[in-house]
Amino acid sequence: NVAFLVQAAETTRPADLEGRIAAAVSTVIRAAVSGGTGLRPIDLVNAVLGQPGVSAAQILAPTVLVPCGLGQVLVPGTLSLTWGTTTVGTGG
Repeated sequence: NVAFLVQAAETTRPADLEGRIAAAVSTVIRAAVSGGTGLRPIDLVNAVLGQPGVSAAQILAPTVLVPCGLGQVLVPGTLSLTWGTTTVGTGG
């Protein structure tokens, strides 16, 4: 299971942002190589931050390396997103 606190400007958050985040996180999880280094939380964070409209992301779980042993595969489970908002400045 993966959980994030995600910040995006309420007025500019695309309707499909949650789906794009889920797809990006799923791609990172499925890319973990059997017998390799495992799933690094920073790779999940970078996948979320790479989505247009996201201004900040904090991973809540997992917070440590998730091993992917020889002959094993990682599969996406539950993705929990908690939304925060960022204030869009007016330059004043």
